[in-house]
Amino acid sequence: MNTAAKPAMLPVNALIAANLAVLDQGAQLLARLDDAVYTRVVAPLFDYSVASHVRHCLDSYTSFLQGLESGLIDYDRRAREVRIERDRHYAQRRIEATMADLQGRQEVKPDLSATTLQARQDSPHWAVTSLERELQFLLSHTVHHFALVALMLRTQGIEPGREFGVAPSTLEYWRRGKM
Repeated sequence: MNTAAKPAMLPVNALIAANLAVLDQGAQLLARLDDAVYTRVVAPLFDYSVASHVRHCLDSYTSFLQGLESGLIDYDRRAREVRIERDRHYAQRRIEATMADLQGRQEVKPDLSATTLQARQDSPHWAVTSLERELQFLLSHTVHHFALVALMLRTQGIEPGREFGVAPSTLEYWRRGKM
């Protein structure tokens, strides 16, 4: 019997995997929606469409990935790529490209995860941060926006799936039979 402990996944790689899982949920959802649902604003309940939330999330990932090169992640200067809001198929390709970029960074060496980064969002000031913290932010941010998307869809009679827009920790809690 082998009693050797399995090596733990580096926190960065676990966070990348969690982000990939959430982004994959988004890609799968977009494949099920039609263009009208994707771009519809459900007024007066919501001021934005599913497409707007998808674009916003992808803009944040793009800011993160671009900022890794310089060490400065500037969420205030998001690309706001409007084509994502108009073209569901393009949005799917952008999700897939973002996932590929993240996957390419999965085998992060421990010294890279210790690299100090700076980020700013809704502030003129830069804050010292880390790769782990920014991946946690992106995960939480995307889950939050996907929860809004799920609500928008449910008000239209479209079920996105019970796990869509639910935090990974909550999903784990459910899997342990707590709910």
